[in-house]
This record gives sequence, C-alpha cells and structure tokens, in this order.
Amino acid sequence: MRNTPPGNLIPNRLDPPPSETERTGEKRIRDILSEELFNGDDELNINHGKSVYRLRKTSNGKLILTK
Repeated sequence: MRNTPPGNLIPNRLDPPPSETERTGEKRIRDILSEELFNGDDELNINHGKSVYRLRKTSNGKLILTK
C-alpha cells in the first residue's frame, strides 16, 4: 500500500463524480413539470416570505403569476 502525504486527498472510488455545478461553479436550476406542481388542480398558492402568490393555468395553457 502506498503512503499518501498529509493534505493530498485521493478520491474514494465509491464517491460520485463531481456534478456539472461543482465543476463549473454555476448555480443549478431545477426543472419541475407543471403537472407535478399543480397536481391536477388549475391554480395554487406560493408562499414566499411574507407574501402569497397565486399561480394559475389559463384555458389556453399559459401560466399567470399574481400577487
């Protein structure tokens, strides 16, 4: 077995590879399907800080966000 000097880290074979975010330093933006978000409903409330926003689907399939 080879000695490794202190401070040199060798990645564990079982560690997952670094994500694109970790490699590039960019912030990851999650994708969520609107069907999952609405869960069969046509509108929902989003609590953000002290405000409540309403997100609703229109009959044309568009989304409207109102405060």
